[in-house]
Amino acid sequence: MGDDANTRHAMLYIRDREPHLINQSSIMSSSSSMPFIEDNKISCKRYYYANREQRKEGDAIRAKAWYEKNKNVFVTCECGCKVIKANMASHKKTQKHINAMCSTSEDENKIKCECGCSVLKKHLKRHTQSKKHQRLLCLPCE
Repeated sequence: MGDDANTRHAMLYIRDREPHLINQSSIMSSSSSMPFIEDNKISCKRYYYANREQRKEGDAIRAKAWYEKNKNVFVTCECGCKVIKANMASHKKTQKHINAMCSTSEDENKIKCECGCSVLKKHLKRHTQSKKHQRLLCLPCE
């Protein structure tokens, strides 16, 4: 009698919460009164939290291995940032790149470079190594 009531309760729960699963007979677990889906969610959460540190370490190792394998995909932008080649166009539109390269307004933190660019003090070394700086210095004087 109790087993029938538990099964009925589980089916009502499925009908209310997940109506698309009503006709599937594999939902019910024979050993518990909860649907298999709920049991599975609980065990997945337990596994997730129990193995979180292992997964983080594994992800870090895989990321490092991917970076080592794909080193040639990364290039250094003229602003000094390491960027994937495919993302270079979108990187050049970012505020970080614009601030580093195209700063024209005078500010107490900016200095005038020998090429004529106004650059933040902290970016002067990086700017002098950039292609933009080299190009502006190599222009023929008239």
